[in-house]
Amino acid sequence: MRTFARQRPQRSLPTQSTSGWVSTMGVARHHRGVDRIVTILESVAHSTDGLTLSQLAKRLEAPVSTIQGLVNGLLATGYLIEESRRFTLGPGPFTLTIGADWTTVAPVSHDLVSQLAEKIGYPVLLGVMVGDHLMYVDGAGEDARMEFYMHTRSRRPLINSAGGKLLLASLEDTELSQRLGELREIYSSDLIEAFLHEVLTIRSNGFATSTAVPGACAVAVGVPGTRRPVGSALVAVGPREWDEERARDVAEVLSGGVRTAATRASSPSARSSASSSTSPTASSGSSW
Repeated sequence: MRTFARQRPQRSLPTQSTSGWVSTMGVARHHRGVDRIVTILESVAHSTDGLTLSQLAKRLEAPVSTIQGLVNGLLATGYLIEESRRFTLGPGPFTLTIGADWTTVAPVSHDLVSQLAEKIGYPVLLGVMVGDHLMYVDGAGEDARMEFYMHTRSRRPLINSAGGKLLLASLEDTELSQRLGELREIYSSDLIEAFLHEVLTIRSNGFATSTAVPGACAVAVGVPGTRRPVGSALVAVGPREWDEERARDVAEVLSGGVRTAATRASSPSARSSASSSTSPTASSGSSW
């Protein structure tokens, strides 16, 4: 039998701070706040239809007022979402580990994104709402800035980006009002008012535009989600010179791709293939 010698732990040299010498050696200890956050996330992840605030407080054996603050923070960062006063996991936890498999968050294949980018002739990105921001999880086409946003999973402004405005406008009025009330804490009143001026037009046209990125014009359309009517946004990024007519044409190309993919996903052969597959992607829903 092979045995392993018990190694004595390596001690780190201390470092000096302004208040004296402090050891750099970490010691694993429970932290009540961290423990509560982990319990909240694990509890809602294992529930079938989400948990109420009272149910969470009972599980954590803590006052509702205490849990409310933690839940509000998790909502703001996209780690929880609230529907009918029940909390379920948001897209935040998935973006930490999705790597190249973003279909747990947005059921859109990379092939579709690539085909649309080639047809339009400009980069196309796939974005999801994560808390108070927009996060890109896939993309195709050549653009250094967009590649940086996608690969770093960096959070983009929600209120003045094309994808963010599209996703906000897709919310029901009650939820939209609540979300805008929260966004007033981090965005200026001018940006909020500018969005409110556009929201009816976005809903009527079925797409949103933005020139927030210097030298660029972005056009976004919605993609049906697994939980919501619109779960993600396809965003084409072209030159600032795109006018309203060109933006409408680009939006139609994007929407056409979504419709075609949805038709294929709902075909009998696609449903049969999905039901017979045991892969994680197939079990989580259609990946267009």
